[in-house]
Amino acid sequence: MSLTTFEQQGDIIDHIAGTDLSAGDIIVAGSLVGQVVASVASGARVGLRVEGVIRAPKLSTDVVVVGAPLYWDDAESRLTVTAGSLKQAGWAVEAAGSGVSIVAVKLGR
Repeated sequence: MSLTTFEQQGDIIDHIAGTDLSAGDIIVAGSLVGQVVASVASGARVGLRVEGVIRAPKLSTDVVVVGAPLYWDDAESRLTVTAGSLKQAGWAVEAAGSGVSIVAVKLGR
């Protein structure tokens, strides 16, 4: 008898919303940073995309190079190249210079 069972693919994981969430929101769940896949009320189960490439806001003054680690600034609702105490969201998959406010990021760690 096996002690393991398959639960889910892992690119989208189940998450219980701590607040009302809208599709596309990016949230920090423990050490994970993910994108909400559907709007839900607080307390509801929702899919949280934790792998794949998404486009998300970035600090417009940051200069991002391909492969740079990107961190989610929850207070400002944007990605940045400055780690500080922020959680890593993933890596840049395109360059985005100063003045650019959106970047493609591969989610994951």
